[in-house]
Amino acid sequence: MFGTLLQRGSKKVPDVDTTGAGDAFNTGFIHAWLSGENAQTCLAAGVTFGSLALQAAGGTAILRDPEQGLIT
Repeated sequence: MFGTLLQRGSKKVPDVDTTGAGDAFNTGFIHAWLSGENAQTCLAAGVTFGSLALQAAGGTAILRDPEQGLIT
């Protein structure tokens, strides 16, 4: 994974507030990485978590339904 450039488009979601979006991205990425997922899956998880954070004030959208962001 190290030294590899990863790219992925963003999800189209309502952007209510950007607070915490970067932290949420990192959370999703690291959660997937620590779970042994490949680089593309880690990136997808980061984008999903970051996108969820955008959808409510203060980045709280993910707290309303945390199961949406989890990788199964």
